[in-house]
Amino acid sequence: MFEDFDQEMDNDDNDDDAPASRAEPEGLKPPRENPDCLGHEANEAMLLQLIGQSRLPHAMIFAGQQGIGKATMAYRLARYILQGGGNADAEPAGLFGAPLPKAEPASLFVAPDAPVFRQVASGGHADLMTVERPYDDKKDRHKDSVDIETVRKIAPFMRMTASKDGGWRVVIVDDADTMTRQAQNGILKILEEPPQRAILILVCHRPGALIPTIRSRCRLVPFQPLALPVFSTLARKLDPGLDRDSLTSLHSLTEGSIGQAQNLIEEGGLETLAKLTGLLAGFPSWNWEAIHALADSLHDPGGLVAEQERIGVVDAAITVGEVGVADPAGVNGDDDLTRPGVGDDDVDEFDLLALSSGDDAAHDLTHAVRP
Repeated sequence: MFEDFDQEMDNDDNDDDAPASRAEPEGLKPPRENPDCLGHEANEAMLLQLIGQSRLPHAMIFAGQQGIGKATMAYRLARYILQGGGNADAEPAGLFGAPLPKAEPASLFVAPDAPVFRQVASGGHADLMTVERPYDDKKDRHKDSVDIETVRKIAPFMRMTASKDGGWRVVIVDDADTMTRQAQNGILKILEEPPQRAILILVCHRPGALIPTIRSRCRLVPFQPLALPVFSTLARKLDPGLDRDSLTSLHSLTEGSIGQAQNLIEEGGLETLAKLTGLLAGFPSWNWEAIHALADSLHDPGGLVAEQERIGVVDAAITVGEVGVADPAGVNGDDDLTRPGVGDDDVDEFDLLALSSGDDAAHDLTHAVRP
């Protein structure tokens, strides 16, 4: 069976007509519009169990790597609760008035054509509040942090009565780890005295950035990076033409983050990776002209990295050109094309600098190209 699958994949990869027959990318939906949340079935089962036992915490921290589906799960849970799934006491009556046994739901899924789904997707549900980093119109980007003015709206909202009898109020704070210290202190009161039938979900990538008093009052729900099969399914929605090698490289570079993979694909990172891999394949006979050309194409006047959001492959490519790795074999005799080589001590010094700055890609590259 698996041999047939591999043969089918090989046929797809080697099909000369593949580019012409490829479907248009489906793309990934924003978290509030996404009906699915692949790769986190264990967390979903745990949340369903807590709901079924009427033990759903009043506050939770969805923690894990950026771009793996934490916010998607937060909206998925919110839709389920707002539709009535969180009302564990509402049991249908039997023939003679006795409650029927509870039917265990299979998932938190809410159909996209359901009214609550459309209301959440449009941001118009009266019982859902979303807190995000404010948008800076002057700089045309989101601000770096969630401020106290935004957070102050949470407590009054959670204390209000739901718009539907027996309903819930749900607050989702995205990028919660960017809250200022003042903003974090601002939500402590609502955590210390949580109102009935209200839930606060903090979505964060760095739970350690939250103050201990917040962490101690919330249920931590850790999210794991996406496994390769799930990652591949999602990545092919971004680019149906990705082959297995590209998918494996993407998964490794992004550590299972489909969000980072999306940035990499949109920024042309796969093309850069192909060029970089081709250059490294020539070791020890470096093509210095091509190395410097690639470095120049990625270099910006203010520093080594053209964009801070670019991940390891871009950093690694720039490192090749900027550090000037030694030409140990002396194969390139054109001094105009060869920058001064560096010895092992220089590479070690750069390697330590890369490690201290958290530049894992640069650290890995210094070992990959060491003579």
